[in-house]
Amino acid sequence: MKIQATVAATWQLKTAVKALQRQDEHLAERFVQEVGNLLSASRRIDAEGRVLEDLPETVFTEIRRSGYRLFFRETEGVLWLAGAWPEDSRR
Repeated sequence: MKIQATVAATWQLKTAVKALQRQDEHLAERFVQEVGNLLSASRRIDAEGRVLEDLPETVFTEIRRSGYRLFFRETEGVLWLAGAWPEDSRR
């Protein structure tokens, strides 16, 4: 299955990497590698994706990596990365 990222998700990923680089360069590198590995294998996303705890009726699934929540949605044969939020963004 084809995987794409929305413009917003791309911006959020770049912001996440910059934030992680300020904390720890190795953590940022690990995050980039984890997300890259995830985006190269739609089967992994299907296997690991979970319904959003706070919005179980939504069509989005979530995977957590290095303190970030990655949100995915499948539409017309394309798996979209729709967002990347820090885990503590709900507070």
